[in-house]
Amino acid sequence: MKLNLKLNTTRAITAVSAGATAALLAQASSAVGNIGWMSANRTGVMCVQIDLAENGYYSGRVDGAYGSGTEAGVKALQHSLGLSRDGIVGKDTGSAVLNDLKGLLGSYTVTLPNGSRADCWKYVPSHS
Repeated sequence: MKLNLKLNTTRAITAVSAGATAALLAQASSAVGNIGWMSANRTGVMCVQIDLAENGYYSGRVDGAYGSGTEAGVKALQHSLGLSRDGIVGKDTGSAVLNDLKGLLGSYTVTLPNGSRADCWKYVPSHS
């Protein structure tokens, strides 16, 4: 299922750069770590891949594997937001992804390729 998302760059930059209040920033479970190479958090990777793909930053399969295509997409997203281009989904990048999903879908829930649904706020790191 293809989501029709457009990254709200202005909102994300404002929320991340200005250190917006916790009410504006997505909140993940405290156990969620950064997402990057060798990440075992496949659902979190898929949440990120879905957002990247729908915003034109990723053209690979949504498969939960954090590879070179996902890393390149994360770096492109980070560049567009004025963030450090480290290719790792930490709290700043994760907050931007989650705020994008929430603003456009009305929730953090996405449909995964296998048809199941995932609440991305449980799997993507963000500010608390």
